[in-house]
Amino acid sequence: MSRFSIKSNALQDRMRMAIWLLAGLAFYVAVFLIDGARFPTVQVTCQKLGHVTTFAWVGYWISRQAIGRVVHCSGTEDRLARAIVIGCVIIAGLTGL
Repeated sequence: MSRFSIKSNALQDRMRMAIWLLAGLAFYVAVFLIDGARFPTVQVTCQKLGHVTTFAWVGYWISRQAIGRVVHCSGTEDRLARAIVIGCVIIAGLTGL
């Protein structure tokens, strides 16, 4: 295994789930661009979607630290545990805990 592939794998591992964070940030930018006086429902919806996607990203990394890597050949218990952790982080974040 070459040194480049090791660095590439480490970078790829750090960038895992980056699309969720970018989507959350895009929703937050949309909140600032949308006129809240004319479209309050759209603005609040974008804000909530930003919260959900950002908390999903945070929940993934919390579960990754607590449970470890879950790969395609992992057991059902590991996958269920990751889903529970991510779901609990999203619910806790949205309720303001």
